[in-house]
Amino acid sequence: ADIEAGARLGAAASLAEARDSVVRYDGAVAALGTDPASWAREGRDMSGKARPVEELPGRRWCEVAVHLLDLDAGFSWSDWTPAFVDRWLPPMLTGLGVARHSPLRVTCV
Repeated sequence: ADIEAGARLGAAASLAEARDSVVRYDGAVAALGTDPASWAREGRDMSGKARPVEELPGRRWCEVAVHLLDLDAGFSWSDWTPAFVDRWLPPMLTGLGVARHSPLRVTCV
């Protein structure tokens, strides 16, 4: 539902929402501070699933990098850094039922 609602926003509203999201995220991270105990607590991701808070920045990175493709603004999967691919691709493949060391063929359409 959130994705469908966002698709109906104009460019200016989408940009404003993205900027507001960054401010909210930065505030949440700042509130956690540098105490390792704060980062070891359990939090909830956007879907409501309980996760260790320390996982959420990496998940946010993945979310932003993947959805940049949706904007059709000249960013493509080939712009992903090796660090991003190493972080994101293995759990994505596991979620799709692909064994970690299976040969993989990617077809771009």
